Amino acid sequence: MVAKMRKQVGADELHVRALPELDALVGEYIMRETPAVHWEDSYSHFQFESLDEAIDAIRDPVFNEFIPIEKRSSTVIQEVKEFRPYSSQLGAAWTVIEQLGAETIKIQRAGERWRVAFGGNPEVEAESPTVAICLAALKCRGVQVTCEQHLELEI
Repeated sequence: MVAKMRKQVGADELHVRALPELDALVGEYIMRETPAVHWEDSYSHFQFESLDEAIDAIRDPVFNEFIPIEKRSSTVIQEVKEFRPYSSQLGAAWTVIEQLGAETIKIQRAGERWRVAFGGNPEVEAESPTVAICLAALKCRGVQVTCEQHLELEI
């Protein structure tokens, strides 16, 4: 689900609209993390461990009582991949720094924003240190990311 929400802006630039999307990029490109996977229906967002379990639930008349009749035909089951919250929890963001093993990292507060740079790479600026760390780490690996303006306000 997360990968479908991202969109490629240019040849080398990705655009994210939510912090879980940024977490997915860090998990994939930096940490090589295997995400936790579950399935959920698109209306009530009930979570299931497997696709078979989700399909059985959708077919169950008791489960269907939770979904209005007019929504039942448009309800779908989606695979959801969850990565660690690198962009919102400092401890998780710190593991990104450790993974890169950068000899030099610059983390600086600049007014209401944070600036981060790994090695000789250009600085990245964001409203939170965790988002700045994630964006700088991705930039260090050659992945250019742009974010929705409201993205950092979710923290």
